[in-house]
Amino acid sequence: DISSQEEFSIEPDRSDVEIAWRFNHMVKGASKMGLQRQKPFPAKFPSQRSAVPVPRPKRIILIRHGESQGNRNERIYTETPDWRIPLSEDGLLQAQFAGKEVKTILGNESVYLYHSPYNRTVQTCQQIMLALDPLQVRGIREEPRIAEQQFGNLQDLASLRRSKIERRKYGRFFYRFPNGEAGLDVYSRISSFIGTIRRDHLEEECNVVIVTHGLALRLFLMRWFQWTVEQFEATHNPPNCGLAVMTRIPDDGRYALSPETLQMIGADKAPTTSSIGRSMLRKAYVDAFLTY
Repeated sequence: DISSQEEFSIEPDRSDVEIAWRFNHMVKGASKMGLQRQKPFPAKFPSQRSAVPVPRPKRIILIRHGESQGNRNERIYTETPDWRIPLSEDGLLQAQFAGKEVKTILGNESVYLYHSPYNRTVQTCQQIMLALDPLQVRGIREEPRIAEQQFGNLQDLASLRRSKIERRKYGRFFYRFPNGEAGLDVYSRISSFIGTIRRDHLEEECNVVIVTHGLALRLFLMRWFQWTVEQFEATHNPPNCGLAVMTRIPDDGRYALSPETLQMIGADKAPTTSSIGRSMLRKAYVDAFLTY
Protein backbone atom coordinates (compact mmCIF):
# COMPACT_ATOMS: atom_id res chain seq x y z
CA ASP A 1 0.00 0.00 0.00
CA ILE A 2 1.04 3.60 -0.58
CA SER A 3 1.94 5.04 2.80
CA SER A 4 3.58 8.34 1.94
CA GLN A 5 4.50 10.71 -0.82
CA GLU A 6 8.20 10.17 -0.06
CA GLU A 7 8.06 6.60 -1.33
CA PHE A 8 7.71 7.96 -4.86
CA SER A 9 10.16 10.86 -4.86
CA ILE A 10 11.39 11.30 -8.42
CA GLU A 11 15.13 11.18 -8.98
CA PRO A 12 16.71 12.43 -12.22
CA ASP A 13 18.74 9.22 -12.65
CA ARG A 14 15.92 6.72 -12.10
CA SER A 15 16.65 3.28 -13.52
CA ASP A 16 14.20 1.31 -15.65
CA VAL A 17 13.81 -1.11 -12.75
CA GLU A 18 12.76 1.70 -10.38
CA ILE A 19 10.28 3.06 -12.93
CA ALA A 20 8.76 -0.37 -13.45
CA TRP A 21 8.56 -0.92 -9.67
CA ARG A 22 6.64 2.28 -9.10
CA PHE A 23 4.30 1.51 -12.00
CA ASN A 24 3.54 -2.00 -10.77
CA HIS A 25 3.22 -0.83 -7.15
CA MET A 26 0.44 1.53 -8.21
CA VAL A 27 -1.57 -1.29 -9.79
CA LYS A 28 -4.08 -2.10 -7.09
CA GLY A 29 -3.96 -5.77 -6.25
CA ALA A 30 -1.29 -6.49 -8.87
CA SER A 31 0.08 -9.41 -6.85
CA LYS A 32 -3.35 -10.77 -5.88
CA MET A 33 -4.53 -12.58 -8.99
CA GLY A 34 -7.30 -14.36 -7.10
CA LEU A 35 -8.85 -11.19 -5.68
CA GLN A 36 -11.28 -9.11 -7.74
CA ARG A 37 -10.13 -5.52 -8.00
CA GLN A 38 -12.17 -2.80 -6.38
CA LYS A 39 -14.14 -0.75 -8.89
CA PRO A 40 -13.80 3.05 -8.87
CA PHE A 41 -17.36 3.73 -7.72
CA PRO A 42 -18.08 6.94 -5.81
CA ALA A 43 -18.40 6.81 -2.04
CA LYS A 44 -22.16 7.37 -2.26
CA PHE A 45 -24.13 5.76 -5.09
CA PRO A 46 -27.44 7.46 -6.02
CA SER A 47 -30.61 5.54 -5.28
CA GLN A 48 -32.90 4.38 -8.06
CA ARG A 49 -35.68 6.68 -6.84
CA SER A 50 -33.60 9.84 -6.96
CA ALA A 51 -34.01 12.13 -9.97
CA VAL A 52 -30.43 13.36 -10.06
CA PRO A 53 -28.42 13.02 -13.26
CA VAL A 54 -25.87 10.24 -13.34
CA PRO A 55 -22.40 11.75 -12.83
CA ARG A 56 -19.66 11.18 -15.38
CA PRO A 57 -15.90 11.83 -15.52
CA LYS A 58 -14.84 15.40 -16.15
CA ARG A 59 -12.56 14.42 -19.03
CA ILE A 60 -11.61 11.35 -21.01
CA ILE A 61 -8.13 11.62 -22.53
CA LEU A 62 -7.01 9.07 -25.10
CA ILE A 63 -3.30 8.79 -25.91
CA ARG A 64 -1.54 6.86 -28.65
CA HIS A 65 1.67 5.17 -27.51
CA GLY A 66 5.08 6.67 -28.25
CA GLU A 67 7.11 5.67 -31.28
CA SER A 68 7.94 1.97 -31.14
CA GLN A 69 10.89 0.16 -32.63
CA GLY A 70 8.40 -1.36 -35.07
CA ASN A 71 7.36 2.11 -36.25
CA ARG A 72 10.99 2.65 -37.20
CA ASN A 73 11.74 -0.76 -38.67
CA GLU A 74 8.93 -3.01 -39.90
CA ARG A 75 11.26 -6.03 -40.05
CA ILE A 76 10.99 -6.31 -36.27
CA TYR A 77 7.44 -7.65 -36.76
CA THR A 78 8.90 -10.74 -38.47
CA GLU A 79 10.98 -11.80 -35.47
CA THR A 80 9.36 -10.27 -32.36
CA PRO A 81 5.73 -10.71 -31.24
CA ASP A 82 3.92 -7.42 -31.85
CA TRP A 83 2.82 -7.09 -28.23
CA ARG A 84 6.43 -7.33 -26.98
CA ILE A 85 7.90 -4.59 -29.21
CA PRO A 86 9.20 -1.73 -26.99
CA LEU A 87 9.43 2.01 -27.50
CA SER A 88 12.33 3.55 -29.34
CA GLU A 89 14.50 6.16 -27.61
CA ASP A 90 12.45 8.89 -29.30
CA GLY A 91 9.30 7.11 -28.16
CA LEU A 92 10.39 7.33 -24.53
CA LEU A 93 10.99 11.07 -24.91
CA GLN A 94 7.55 11.46 -26.53
CA ALA A 95 5.97 9.60 -23.62
CA GLN A 96 7.70 11.86 -21.10
CA PHE A 97 6.42 14.93 -22.93
CA ALA A 98 2.91 13.42 -23.06
CA GLY A 99 3.08 13.00 -19.29
CA LYS A 100 3.83 16.69 -18.89
CA GLU A 101 0.90 17.55 -21.18
CA VAL A 102 -1.46 15.36 -19.16
CA LYS A 103 -0.26 16.93 -15.90
CA THR A 104 -0.82 20.42 -17.35
CA ILE A 105 -4.39 19.51 -18.33
CA LEU A 106 -5.28 17.77 -15.06
CA GLY A 107 -3.40 19.86 -12.53
CA ASN A 108 -4.03 18.11 -9.22
CA GLU A 109 -7.35 16.53 -10.22
CA SER A 110 -7.81 12.82 -9.63
CA VAL A 111 -7.30 10.39 -12.51
CA TYR A 112 -7.88 6.73 -13.34
CA LEU A 113 -5.69 5.14 -16.03
CA TYR A 114 -6.24 2.29 -18.48
CA HIS A 115 -3.56 0.91 -20.78
CA SER A 116 -3.27 -1.74 -23.47
CA PRO A 117 -1.19 -4.83 -22.53
CA TYR A 118 1.31 -4.10 -25.32
CA ASN A 119 4.83 -3.28 -24.18
CA ARG A 120 4.86 0.08 -25.97
CA THR A 121 1.66 1.23 -24.25
CA VAL A 122 2.85 -0.03 -20.85
CA GLN A 123 6.09 1.94 -21.22
CA THR A 124 4.16 5.03 -22.37
CA CYS A 125 1.83 4.77 -19.37
CA GLN A 126 4.80 4.40 -17.02
CA GLN A 127 6.27 7.69 -18.23
CA ILE A 128 2.90 9.44 -17.94
CA MET A 129 2.50 8.24 -14.36
CA LEU A 130 5.89 9.63 -13.42
CA ALA A 131 4.62 13.11 -14.28
CA LEU A 132 1.65 12.72 -11.91
CA ASP A 133 1.40 13.02 -8.15
CA PRO A 134 0.86 9.45 -6.88
CA LEU A 135 -1.86 10.76 -4.55
CA GLN A 136 -3.98 11.90 -7.51
CA VAL A 137 -3.92 8.48 -9.20
CA ARG A 138 -7.08 6.65 -8.10
CA GLY A 139 -6.17 3.46 -9.94
CA ILE A 140 -4.70 1.86 -13.03
CA ARG A 141 -5.82 -1.15 -15.02
CA GLU A 142 -4.47 -3.20 -17.91
CA GLU A 143 -7.25 -3.55 -20.47
CA PRO A 144 -6.87 -6.13 -23.31
CA ARG A 145 -9.92 -4.79 -25.18
CA ILE A 146 -8.00 -1.63 -26.18
CA ALA A 147 -5.07 -3.59 -27.64
CA GLU A 148 -3.73 -3.13 -31.17
CA GLN A 149 -5.56 -4.57 -34.18
CA GLN A 150 -4.37 -8.14 -34.68
CA PHE A 151 -2.41 -8.59 -37.92
CA GLY A 152 -1.56 -12.28 -37.44
CA ASN A 153 1.31 -13.77 -35.48
CA LEU A 154 4.94 -13.34 -36.54
CA GLN A 155 4.41 -11.56 -39.82
CA ASP A 156 5.82 -11.97 -43.29
CA LEU A 157 6.97 -8.49 -44.27
CA ALA A 158 6.11 -8.75 -47.96
CA SER A 159 2.65 -10.14 -47.19
CA LEU A 160 2.04 -7.43 -44.58
CA ARG A 161 2.94 -4.68 -47.03
CA ARG A 162 0.59 -6.16 -49.67
CA SER A 163 -2.20 -6.32 -47.12
CA LYS A 164 -1.72 -2.68 -46.18
CA ILE A 165 -1.96 -1.66 -49.84
CA GLU A 166 -5.16 -3.69 -50.18
CA ARG A 167 -6.53 -2.08 -47.00
CA ARG A 168 -6.09 1.42 -48.42
CA LYS A 169 -8.25 0.40 -51.39
CA TYR A 170 -10.81 -1.58 -49.40
CA GLY A 171 -11.14 0.65 -46.31
CA ARG A 172 -9.71 0.28 -42.82
CA PHE A 173 -13.00 -0.45 -41.08
CA PHE A 174 -14.03 -3.61 -42.96
CA TYR A 175 -10.70 -4.92 -44.29
CA ARG A 176 -9.63 -8.10 -42.51
CA PHE A 177 -5.97 -9.05 -42.33
CA PRO A 178 -5.27 -12.71 -43.14
CA ASN A 179 -5.30 -14.57 -39.79
CA GLY A 180 -6.03 -11.25 -38.07
CA GLU A 181 -8.78 -8.74 -37.31
CA ALA A 182 -10.84 -6.24 -39.24
CA GLY A 183 -11.41 -2.75 -37.90
CA LEU A 184 -14.97 -3.90 -37.18
CA ASP A 185 -13.62 -6.48 -34.71
CA VAL A 186 -11.68 -3.80 -32.84
CA TYR A 187 -14.80 -1.61 -32.86
CA SER A 188 -16.78 -4.40 -31.19
CA ARG A 189 -14.35 -4.85 -28.31
CA ILE A 190 -13.96 -1.09 -27.91
CA SER A 191 -17.77 -0.86 -27.63
CA SER A 192 -17.67 -3.37 -24.79
CA PHE A 193 -14.94 -1.35 -23.06
CA ILE A 194 -16.99 1.85 -23.32
CA GLY A 195 -19.78 0.05 -21.48
CA THR A 196 -17.32 -0.68 -18.68
CA ILE A 197 -16.34 2.98 -18.43
CA ARG A 198 -19.99 4.04 -18.23
CA ARG A 199 -20.65 1.55 -15.43
CA ASP A 200 -17.46 2.00 -13.43
CA HIS A 201 -16.89 5.75 -13.50
CA LEU A 202 -19.71 7.55 -11.76
CA GLU A 203 -17.81 10.59 -10.47
CA GLU A 204 -18.04 14.21 -11.51
CA GLU A 205 -14.49 15.38 -10.98
CA CYS A 206 -12.38 12.33 -11.77
CA ASN A 207 -10.60 12.08 -15.12
CA VAL A 208 -9.99 8.96 -17.22
CA VAL A 209 -6.76 8.51 -19.21
CA ILE A 210 -6.57 5.71 -21.79
CA VAL A 211 -3.21 4.75 -23.32
CA THR A 212 -3.88 2.77 -26.48
CA HIS A 213 -3.09 2.52 -30.21
CA GLY A 214 -3.87 4.72 -33.20
CA LEU A 215 -6.69 2.68 -34.75
CA ALA A 216 -8.23 1.79 -31.39
CA LEU A 217 -8.21 5.47 -30.42
CA ARG A 218 -10.13 6.48 -33.55
CA LEU A 219 -12.58 3.60 -33.20
CA PHE A 220 -13.23 4.65 -29.59
CA LEU A 221 -14.15 8.13 -30.85
CA MET A 222 -16.22 6.64 -33.68
CA ARG A 223 -18.26 4.58 -31.21
CA TRP A 224 -18.66 7.31 -28.60
CA PHE A 225 -19.59 10.09 -31.02
CA GLN A 226 -21.51 7.76 -33.34
CA TRP A 227 -19.58 8.51 -36.50
CA THR A 228 -20.55 6.78 -39.71
CA VAL A 229 -18.12 4.43 -41.44
CA GLU A 230 -17.53 7.08 -44.10
CA GLN A 231 -16.71 9.68 -41.45
CA PHE A 232 -14.30 7.27 -39.77
CA GLU A 233 -12.57 6.47 -43.07
CA ALA A 234 -11.93 10.19 -43.58
CA THR A 235 -9.86 10.36 -40.38
CA HIS A 236 -6.26 9.30 -39.89
CA ASN A 237 -4.17 8.07 -36.97
CA PRO A 238 -2.83 10.64 -34.50
CA PRO A 239 0.94 11.02 -34.22
CA ASN A 240 2.78 9.01 -31.59
CA CYS A 241 1.74 10.28 -28.13
CA GLY A 242 -0.97 12.46 -29.65
CA LEU A 243 -3.69 13.37 -27.10
CA ALA A 244 -7.40 13.22 -27.92
CA VAL A 245 -9.23 15.22 -25.26
CA MET A 246 -12.96 14.71 -24.57
CA THR A 247 -14.40 17.25 -22.12
CA ARG A 248 -17.79 16.90 -20.45
CA ILE A 249 -20.14 19.79 -21.24
CA PRO A 250 -21.34 21.36 -17.93
CA ASP A 251 -25.01 20.72 -17.04
CA ASP A 252 -25.38 18.62 -20.18
CA GLY A 253 -23.53 15.35 -19.76
CA ARG A 254 -22.37 15.05 -23.34
CA TYR A 255 -18.70 15.24 -24.30
CA ALA A 256 -17.02 17.52 -26.80
CA LEU A 257 -13.77 16.96 -28.66
CA SER A 258 -11.17 19.70 -28.48
CA PRO A 259 -10.39 21.59 -31.72
CA GLU A 260 -6.80 20.33 -31.45
CA THR A 261 -8.07 16.75 -31.45
CA LEU A 262 -10.22 17.31 -34.53
CA GLN A 263 -7.31 18.79 -36.42
CA MET A 264 -4.93 16.04 -35.25
CA ILE A 265 -7.01 13.21 -36.75
CA GLY A 266 -8.69 15.07 -39.62
CA ALA A 267 -12.20 14.76 -38.16
CA ASP A 268 -13.54 18.07 -39.45
CA LYS A 269 -16.60 16.38 -41.01
CA ALA A 270 -17.47 14.13 -38.08
CA PRO A 271 -19.80 14.97 -35.14
CA THR A 272 -17.83 16.75 -32.42
CA THR A 273 -20.23 16.29 -29.50
CA SER A 274 -21.66 13.00 -28.28
CA SER A 275 -25.31 12.54 -29.17
CA ILE A 276 -26.20 10.83 -25.91
CA GLY A 277 -26.76 13.40 -23.18
CA ARG A 278 -26.70 12.91 -19.44
CA SER A 279 -29.26 10.27 -18.54
CA MET A 280 -31.58 10.52 -15.61
CA LEU A 281 -30.90 7.73 -13.16
CA ARG A 282 -33.86 5.51 -14.04
CA LYS A 283 -32.90 5.49 -17.72
CA ALA A 284 -29.27 4.95 -16.81
CA TYR A 285 -30.16 1.78 -14.95
CA VAL A 286 -31.72 0.43 -18.14
CA ASP A 287 -28.87 1.59 -20.38
CA ALA A 288 -25.96 0.66 -18.16
CA PHE A 289 -26.92 -2.20 -15.89
CA LEU A 290 -29.38 -4.54 -17.58
CA THR A 291 -26.60 -5.70 -19.90
CA TYR A 292 -24.00 -5.94 -17.11
